[in-house]
Amino acid sequence: MTDQPFQPNVPLQPPAGPGAPASFPIVERENGGRFEVRPDSMILHAEPGLYVTGQFYDGRGDAPFQVPCRQVGFSASARTLLDEDGWALGWIQTVLPGSSWVVYRPPQDDGTRTKLVTALATAKRDGLKKTIWYDDPTALTRNEWADAAMDDDPNIGVWHPNDPNELHPELPNWIPLTCGGTKEFWSWLVAHKKTTNELVFLHHVHWAIRYDGRFTPDFGIEAAEGTGARILAQGPGRGTQTPCYDKKEVGPEDETHALEHL
Repeated sequence: MTDQPFQPNVPLQPPAGPGAPASFPIVERENGGRFEVRPDSMILHAEPGLYVTGQFYDGRGDAPFQVPCRQVGFSASARTLLDEDGWALGWIQTVLPGSSWVVYRPPQDDGTRTKLVTALATAKRDGLKKTIWYDDPTALTRNEWADAAMDDDPNIGVWHPNDPNELHPELPNWIPLTCGGTKEFWSWLVAHKKTTNELVFLHHVHWAIRYDGRFTPDFGIEAAEGTGARILAQGPGRGTQTPCYDKKEVGPEDETHALEHL
């Protein structure tokens, strides 16, 4: 089945009528056995818009201010028809290469403008430390429906009033003016058996965030039309993208930073 365009925050329903194909076919395991996604359980939510956090720093290299998208969330119920123990249901996620930027001016505005571009050069696993999962999984028991959900609000960093990591000594107390960029993700609903590391792909979601806004004097943001999260495509199985299985999840140290004097 090909990818299907998707309107956010609407349960996905199978087509009605005699002989209509199921939106969520039973997934056949390569070496025997089946998994099933409950059709009325799949909800994919991607909220448009951006906002600015308050002063925020968690000690991992994150910026003092951040501009996240509004909430992205996926949930579904599935069951296994296998008479085996040790299966778990959950979501995994990969972030694709991309870049974002913030334009700053000095505290005393002399017309100077500097753009700080932050880029991720390679696709990386996104989620919990030292595991495949984005969020904690749920155990699967034969013929019993299990629920799995994830939510995310990816952000871009704003280095004001200072850089706690001293990565950008050129920007002390500089004022952020505008921001922009994109981030792109793939998320998969999967069944996983830890003892054999077997992975069965039940559903995929391809989604992205567009950042484009102007900061207000009180460090709010006026977001341009069409910003925030949107779902590009979704459908059963793995889709066209291969997940990253790195042991280490993506972190600030995986990004590069470059200053452009405008």
